[in-house]
Amino acid sequence: MFPRMAVCLTLVLQLACVAQIREQCPLITEPMPAPAMPVELARVDSVLIQRALCMTNGARALQGPLARSFRIYFAYETLPILCARVEQARQLASSGRIQEAGRKYQALLVASQVVELAIAIHTFSEYADGIGVPSSRIVEMQELFGDQMAPLLDAALSEDPVR
Repeated sequence: MFPRMAVCLTLVLQLACVAQIREQCPLITEPMPAPAMPVELARVDSVLIQRALCMTNGARALQGPLARSFRIYFAYETLPILCARVEQARQLASSGRIQEAGRKYQALLVASQVVELAIAIHTFSEYADGIGVPSSRIVEMQELFGDQMAPLLDAALSEDPVR
């Protein structure tokens, strides 16, 4: 676990020097229509694309110093994972593997809600920073949130409906 954290921290530190953060998701940066799939899955797909757009806009709106590393992590790690899984779900759905696609879409719905909540936490953190709450207290609360949400996100990304 520690080597992974060290690699992530190194990546975040390197990317912190980047002047502009660019999201890594073709579904957002180069939108294309979804392939033909059952209407029920097409609706879920559309919801996920809208969430990805809203999450991207929400992350872009975060401008405070406490949010920079979150924005980098979102743009270069979290969003690409979610987008890749939407593309996989689309392939499954369009090839008739409905149950597998449904499982992947279900996992993405939960995962996207966790990420939306993380963006809301960072938005609130910027507000708290603006009214003078000590940065150490804000970071402590963000870490607590991360500790509580990480198992839920891991469970969603496992695509195991029981978890």
